[in-house]
Amino acid sequence: MKNIFLLVSSVTLITACSIGPSANRPVAPDQIVADVVSGSNTIIGRYDPVGFTTEEARTIASFSCDKETLASYSESVVDGQIVFEATCSD
Repeated sequence: MKNIFLLVSSVTLITACSIGPSANRPVAPDQIVADVVSGSNTIIGRYDPVGFTTEEARTIASFSCDKETLASYSESVVDGQIVFEATCSD
């Protein structure tokens, strides 16, 4: 079941990156959006804590890294949702 969740989450992330809202706008409870900052190893994203946990958001952010490893991760609350910034270790 955990692998299915990660697959669904990965599809949600990929869809959000290609056509969805950026981290600057509110997201639905079933979405995590993540934008990779051009020319950098920084990922900025947003999620609703009703639908996801910090650990799930960290995992989704790590998928954008070559080795799927984060060097840093921080969160802040904006309009009741969580905005995060992560940096890849590679």
